[in-house]
Amino acid sequence: MFEPTSTATSTAKEPTQEQLKAFKKIYLSEKYNKYQQKANEQELMEKQLEEYLKLFGGHKMNPESKLQLTDYQQKFGMKFFSNIDLVSDPRINVTALVDITKIKQVYEKYYRKTEGFATKDNTTFTAYLTHKFLQTMEGTALNYRNILGNWYEFTNLPLIVMKKVGDHDVKNLQSDDLELHVVRDVANLSWEAFYPKFNRIRKGDKADVLTKTEETTTGIRLIDLGNFIQNVAIKNMTSYTPTEKIKQWHQPIICFSFNTPLLSDISQRSILSVNMKYPHSTLTAESFDHFIARFVALAEKQPLLLQQLKISEEEEEIKLEQQPQLA
Repeated sequence: MFEPTSTATSTAKEPTQEQLKAFKKIYLSEKYNKYQQKANEQELMEKQLEEYLKLFGGHKMNPESKLQLTDYQQKFGMKFFSNIDLVSDPRINVTALVDITKIKQVYEKYYRKTEGFATKDNTTFTAYLTHKFLQTMEGTALNYRNILGNWYEFTNLPLIVMKKVGDHDVKNLQSDDLELHVVRDVANLSWEAFYPKFNRIRKGDKADVLTKTEETTTGIRLIDLGNFIQNVAIKNMTSYTPTEKIKQWHQPIICFSFNTPLLSDISQRSILSVNMKYPHSTLTAESFDHFIARFVALAEKQPLLLQQLKISEEEEEIKLEQQPQLA
């Protein structure tokens, strides 16, 4: 059996009163600095929030109001899924395949923009789908944000656009560099008004871009507040999971890809792969189906003037049918 040949003795000395006072002073100083830093960040966020409420048409919501909220939101969703001590990720993540055959036909016939683009340029179709996703989000709980412990509804949130710059090196698995742009005043725009904004961003014009896009860990970042909609262009995408953020304002993220040749060949239809990550505090799993149905209906809709002409023609046909027939 092993037995120690010698016993270890402690040579550490007890700290003196002067050392204890110095340690205490340093500890209190660091604690105060952390408190002050947190207080400064809180003050910064309160000022930013006041500014963003004006800029993006926001107002504070009453969590007890049955007129503003559904029973699910009021009694369960907002209380449970916005509690960071209970839920680490408060969002639902769903990927689905959507038949966009008719959407492409309507787009090609009525909405495609060809000036300045090659025949196979997909930029305008990306813009068209982005516009329809924005329209689908209007007036829904996807415009709610939980900031500093309170819920707010916005009517004119910015659009977060990711722009690729540089060359793509497939051989060395090097991706393009990415730029994030916060595009203002995109809500409630017609296609004719939205497309020029989108096209200007593509060409590098930042007239419609808010300048506060710097990466920072403090304050309310605009890229975490706006609506993130992105064509990720992943070939035959059937699943996607966006990166989770440390600070969570319950922002929805929509990523899509119409680069689905295998899926389209199998079904003989045009297929859009859509991933949506959205807050469980205000919406349920069933909400995704309603969202996609609304998106498809909006994207398949013909221009209003053509719809009116079609209705007028149908009314004339009905009138003719109702006229008495001559013997």
